[in-house]
Amino acid sequence: LSLMVMIVIIFYYYKNNNDDYSTIELLAKIKKKTNSTNKYYYFNIWNTSCIPCIKEMPDIDSLAILYKDKIDFIFLTDESDEKISRFLKEKDIQLNNCFFLNDEEKTILYLYKKIGKKNISYPTHIILNDEFIVQHHHTGAITGSIFDPILTMALKKLK
Repeated sequence: LSLMVMIVIIFYYYKNNNDDYSTIELLAKIKKKTNSTNKYYYFNIWNTSCIPCIKEMPDIDSLAILYKDKIDFIFLTDESDEKISRFLKEKDIQLNNCFFLNDEEKTILYLYKKIGKKNISYPTHIILNDEFIVQHHHTGAITGSIFDPILTMALKKLK
């Protein structure tokens, strides 16, 4: 094979099989959506049929107000924009301090790979820094008077 053909093959393989490519792609989506300079990302992987996901939304929004200058709070689902818009309107849910990335199965699978999980379960909470290194993750509902103390402590430790 010629050198040029080998370079194209290596580039194609790198682009489609390297985690850095997925990280760059996801970071571009986040920056486009949030337009922020925050150095941390809180992902809440959820679904409209998940009752614990829905119950904890106001608490997550409260945290988003508290940490708005440090962390971007992103609700991530594999459901369509249309379904999510209809759901939020029907339930009268307003999350003014959070961002939504919908129809993101590829991104969800990527994040689950980062935390070493093979099966998707709702809700899942993942905090990453700007290098996309996992700072904290929790699968399952977070409960508490305001919010789970473990999650709150994880957020406070971020510099």
